[in-house]
Amino acid sequence: CLSRGLGDVYKRQEEKIGRFFGDLSYPLYVIHVPIIWTLGAMMKSMESTYEFDSVWNGIIILPATIFAAILLFHLYDKSVRKILNTMISVSYSKVKTS
Repeated sequence: CLSRGLGDVYKRQEEKIGRFFGDLSYPLYVIHVPIIWTLGAMMKSMESTYEFDSVWNGIIILPATIFAAILLFHLYDKSVRKILNTMISVSYSKVKTS
């Protein structure tokens, strides 16, 4: 009985995590290239002695990209999805009543 209850808790947590990453996937897709280009240009303009290698990808680009994608999702993507869902449900109800 206890294991069944814990399984439900884990399943809900997994669903939340999966939904979060699913929601974040499109903003992450949209924003990663501009961030890589911008930070790469900044590094080049500073004439850094460090090459733009995998260390910088892990330290700077990856967290910056994830942070920007989360901001983009919360500030833009959520509201657009809400508007589109409203438009779709209104148009669907018009078709259904016709």
